[in-house]
Amino acid sequence: MCKILQGLLQAKPGKGGCDSKVGIMKLWTHECYRVFSDRLIDDKDRKFFQDSIDDLLQLDPFSSALNSLFDNKIISIYGDFMSDPGPDQRYEEYIDFPTVKSFCEERLEEYNYEPGMVPMQLVLFRDAIEHTCRIARVIGMQRGNALLVGVGGSGRQSLSRLAAFLKGFKIFMIEITKTYRKMEFHEDLKRLYVQTGVERKETMFLFTDTQIVEESFLEDVNGILSTGEVPNLYSPDEMGEIREGIVQAARAAGVEETSDALYNFFIEQARNHMHVVLCFSPIGDSFRIRCRKFPGLVSCTSIDWFSEWPVEALSEVASEPRGR
Repeated sequence: MCKILQGLLQAKPGKGGCDSKVGIMKLWTHECYRVFSDRLIDDKDRKFFQDSIDDLLQLDPFSSALNSLFDNKIISIYGDFMSDPGPDQRYEEYIDFPTVKSFCEERLEEYNYEPGMVPMQLVLFRDAIEHTCRIARVIGMQRGNALLVGVGGSGRQSLSRLAAFLKGFKIFMIEITKTYRKMEFHEDLKRLYVQTGVERKETMFLFTDTQIVEESFLEDVNGILSTGEVPNLYSPDEMGEIREGIVQAARAAGVEETSDALYNFFIEQARNHMHVVLCFSPIGDSFRIRCRKFPGLVSCTSIDWFSEWPVEALSEVASEPRGR
């Protein structure tokens, strides 16, 4: 319920169509789908959830005004990335899908021309854009983390990168080599924590199951999701440099300049600016075992299942010009 409330609080009175009872009910329904329905694993459970929501809406005298919420039983798209960042940014329903698609395609083109970015040749059909909006919604929340479940090639990484670009976030990802082990992983995590905790840059930490060289990696990720920290990550000398880097911001926030207070402030800033996005495959026993062994992977994330693409999506990909 807390995540539903967090989603509702993204809306602003008088903006984005959330200035009426109908608008709030539509937003509430959308957030229920994102928080609960997205976690369900089969069509039978999703149908039960949809019927339950329909029954609840029928109890309200304004239910007839909610017909536009669904388009052939497809839930509406919500987001805030099409409005300018700042006080006027609004979380709103995107009614005109062609406009959303055109905007995302333009931003994708900008991404491909961005220095240091690996170009992505994507066909943005409706399902792909819906997943992008879901990821953008999660990482747009404070301490919002996501678990994307799907087979390789389903678009989890590419759409996550696009979502981060739409939100103006940095993308942090480790590079696996033959000698990459726990020590190298911790060095990368140190850089990630400096970027989010000291420099306070909104950052998406993209991590895939193919990068799990050692199971201890998941222990660290579970710690990041659960408590926000990795035990004994920094040496005393390194912590001294961290405290020097955040002391001004801590002073401005009224934090006591003690070692413990500065460390807690550093971890709090890192948690507020870091958004972990996990891309895991459900194939085999590894996913089930890891979720049981590291409960933070499930309990501290919003889940989005990447099912097989519909026929309409495949047709759109097949008809896309080859030069794309």
